Amino acid sequence: MSVNEKKAERVVLAACEHVPYYNQLFLNNGLDPESDALSLSDIPVTTKENIRELGIVNFLNNSSLRRGRLIDRDDVQVQQTTGTTGIPMSTPWYKTDYYASTYHHWKLRNRYGNVTAVSR
Repeated sequence: MSVNEKKAERVVLAACEHVPYYNQLFLNNGLDPESDALSLSDIPVTTKENIRELGIVNFLNNSSLRRGRLIDRDDVQVQQTTGTTGIPMSTPWYKTDYYASTYHHWKLRNRYGNVTAVSR
């Protein structure tokens, strides 16, 4: 088993153990996260519609792990997309990641100006 396969296996196991949505997804589809025969292609794709339908609360819980430590919902903030391609979507961000991302974007804008994407 490659290093990437081992990492993927750990992510799947952690998701099933700590995230209510993935735990239920595996149960509903008869999947065993500890099975050697399980491949990533066996896991149903989670769509934006699934997340909107169930709400982000099903993708977080108070016993969720982050970098090996328990996280608290107070460490998470919800951001909403603009919905330019359809319906807006709410997504959870760990506050530290949100602040780091915001700072990174600020540095880029400060350095290069407000650049928009160019299609090829």
